[in-house]
Amino acid sequence: MRLLVPIVAALRLLWLGKSIQGDFSIVRVISDNESLFVFLPANADTESTAKLSLFWNSRAGHAIVQRSSEGDEVGLRRFRVLRNMGEPITPVSGAWLSGWLGENGDDFGFHSGLIGCMYHNHFCQLPNGTQAFRLDGDASKWVIHIHGRKASYAETLRNAQQFESLGFTQLAISHESDDKPFGLGKRRTALGEREWRQVSSAVDYARNNGAQNIILFGWSLGGLFINQFLKMSSDLSKVRAVIFDSPLLDYRSTLQLQAGRSGYARDLADRVIRVLKSSPMIPLLGFPNVDVARLSSLDEPLPTSIPALLFFSSNDGFVSMNGVYRYRELNPKTKLVEIFGARHCRLFNENLNKYQKEIGKFIDALQI
Repeated sequence: MRLLVPIVAALRLLWLGKSIQGDFSIVRVISDNESLFVFLPANADTESTAKLSLFWNSRAGHAIVQRSSEGDEVGLRRFRVLRNMGEPITPVSGAWLSGWLGENGDDFGFHSGLIGCMYHNHFCQLPNGTQAFRLDGDASKWVIHIHGRKASYAETLRNAQQFESLGFTQLAISHESDDKPFGLGKRRTALGEREWRQVSSAVDYARNNGAQNIILFGWSLGGLFINQFLKMSSDLSKVRAVIFDSPLLDYRSTLQLQAGRSGYARDLADRVIRVLKSSPMIPLLGFPNVDVARLSSLDEPLPTSIPALLFFSSNDGFVSMNGVYRYRELNPKTKLVEIFGARHCRLFNENLNKYQKEIGKFIDALQI
């Protein structure tokens, strides 16, 4: 068992299957005064009063919910269903809360329509064959949004209206491992060792379409992709700044956090890292060996002084945020902004005013 557990954990990291399993159940669904309510177990994720996405059945179920001010029961939290965008809501296991708030551009008010001779928003194909959701603005300044693990471009759209108001053209890109038609349908990941090239592909597209000033905005694993791109790219001439939301900065500390959540000792993280790096079973099963320790953003400064804005919460619960101060120490042009009490990638949802105010100040200082 001691040998098997790190191998299984490593394969779960490398294989991005369609199945997504959440941490809790939808315990009960009731109708009250023509409103629909769901009861979820009381835990750190369900204490929030923000508007959130409730997912179940590997995201086939998706509803926008908000904690009700009344109606909690012992061990349960009651949420009002504001909108159901997926299958009918029923009691089910494997549910989870996230911050998405939508499935596509239409959910955020970005309706396709002709503006002059071009569409204001549309999908475009990037050089790596993936599709990106594009919102047209000033062709000289762009924001490129990179989503996290087992997510989609929709995860990054919740704050696109702020950048639209500031005049930016925007790309919300897909990963090569995303479902077709937006991604290439690849299920295997190199955990960021190769995926930084997806960021490079998006930057090339923006540059070839007039971009003179590019901001990279990474969510969770997307933040790791950005940091790898900043390390590996030979051309950062148009990249003016980066923004991170709950970024994955270091695999070891995050695997230690996840081991503890699953009831294992912290040293499981080191065993998983060794398996990923050197186990001959990994390539035999069709996956690459990856030295994830080498992907840490906490060992040395980036080879660039590009300014960064990093949003985090010490209550993240999914990705370790212990390294954010080390990241700023290594990269002094980083501004840290903590949204207290927020969970992973739910910072926008928990404190919209602070989130957008900090972004506005950051962009003003860039003078682009």
